[in-house]
Amino acid sequence: MKKLATIAVMFLIVSPVICSEVNGTWIGTIDGIDSEKLEVTYGFKADGKTLTGFIKSSLGGRSISDGKIDGNNIEFRLNAGEVTIMNNGTISGNEIHMTQTVGTEKTKYVLKRGTYNPGTTSGPGITTITKPK
Repeated sequence: MKKLATIAVMFLIVSPVICSEVNGTWIGTIDGIDSEKLEVTYGFKADGKTLTGFIKSSLGGRSISDGKIDGNNIEFRLNAGEVTIMNNGTISGNEIHMTQTVGTEKTKYVLKRGTYNPGTTSGPGITTITKPK
């Protein structure tokens, strides 16, 4: 019983830390149409097990919806007109290993933590993004 109580306490201590690790700006490259690369920037904010945020690219920007956090796993949707894009990721330090699903097509890519300076442009306060090395 004591061991179970210890595990429960550790989960309560570690869980908020994992959730807060997703907060901030993440940058990656997705294989686009005709093998062109599309650079994407995500902004994430965790609130308990709820994930909110946005994606920006040269194609425009969108808010994420139905965002969830479960341990080091994240899940959210992007709605692009009539198309729903499911996104799942696993947080691993300064990387998120993502799988994006549209219909039966899956695309895997890696997001790396970026940094930003607060400001007042579109998105949650991003004016300058520093790409990860």
